[in-house]
Amino acid sequence: MSSVTEEWVKRAEKARKEMSKRGAKANTRTRKLAGRASDRAQDYAGVAVGRAEDYANALELEDWWKSARETVLERAGDLAERAQETAPEVRDKAALYGLTAGKLGRRYLEDAEEWRREHEDEIERYIEEARDYTTAGLSAAAAGAGYAGAKARAVAGEAGERVSETVEDVTKPIRRALLVRHLVRPIAFVLGAVIIYRRWLRSWARDWGSNQAERHMNLPGDEIVKNPREVQTRAISIDASPAEVWPWLVQFGQNRGGLYSYDWLENLAGCDIHSADQILPQYQQLEKGDHVRLVREDYPVDLTFEVAEVEPEKALVLRSPGTRQEAFADGFPWVSWAFVLREEGGRTRLLVRWRSDYKDTFFSRFWNGWGIEIPHFVMERKTLKGIRQRAEGRV
Repeated sequence: MSSVTEEWVKRAEKARKEMSKRGAKANTRTRKLAGRASDRAQDYAGVAVGRAEDYANALELEDWWKSARETVLERAGDLAERAQETAPEVRDKAALYGLTAGKLGRRYLEDAEEWRREHEDEIERYIEEARDYTTAGLSAAAAGAGYAGAKARAVAGEAGERVSETVEDVTKPIRRALLVRHLVRPIAFVLGAVIIYRRWLRSWARDWGSNQAERHMNLPGDEIVKNPREVQTRAISIDASPAEVWPWLVQFGQNRGGLYSYDWLENLAGCDIHSADQILPQYQQLEKGDHVRLVREDYPVDLTFEVAEVEPEKALVLRSPGTRQEAFADGFPWVSWAFVLREEGGRTRLLVRWRSDYKDTFFSRFWNGWGIEIPHFVMERKTLKGIRQRAEGRV
């Protein structure tokens, strides 16, 4: 049912209810009036009777009293009859009013329904047009919202880029200052450590354990590197004879007896080092030209030495493989590494001399000079102590 029809129906229903209400009020009022007239008639009769009795008593007129009483009762009866006769008439009028209101309500409903039937097509058309307008409006609103959203996102993105660029430009000096501030301490620490090492610790590390005579002593293998850039001589005293030290020295190397140094640190770098705590008979033979590796065979950097000289219980000299030019071409230093045993009153003095030459370039000086100097000292010092512990039977 259309909204217009519903409105007419509501009005007709409202009129019917109003007429019914008025009819009910008229009926109620009529009953009240009839009752009130009857009550008043009876009241008047009672008053009259009371007064008549008073008069009769006062004057002692018996006959008059009876006559008056009958007259009053007769009149009261007439009044009651009239009231009874009037009450149905009033009720009939109230019923008529209610019937008339009902007829009017039905007529209003019939008129509303007839109007709806006559204008049903027009109403449906209005409803359909309203729906079309609503759909079109919603579509237009959605399209407008989408366009506005896209435009807003584009503007916001452009604004964000501009803000980012502005922030980047503004904070660039600040970030540079913070970067410099954060780098100052590490750089200062490194430079300080380098200065302290080169000023006070380098000579001690390069010549750890050796005396002045040993540092100037000619040792086997010195002729291999004729003009070295680096010469390091280290030494340690062992409470054992050279014959007892030699078996540990001759099995030196990766996949042999080990390096007797910090295995965990070397294995952390993937060198696959396992230092033996006992003499291994299968590695007691070493000849000139053999190779001694410091890392596993497939390691990214080939740290392999060639045996240059073997003198049992006296000296083991290793050198870089190939020629000096080949070592330089591969970016490696040209090295001789001599392990010399000297007997001193039943004890053994183990001397180690490292002589190296490399290209005169910044990278070569940094990497082949300073770069390996400290790690080489740390690992070689531990190697000397490892050989001493094993030769003295303290492992």
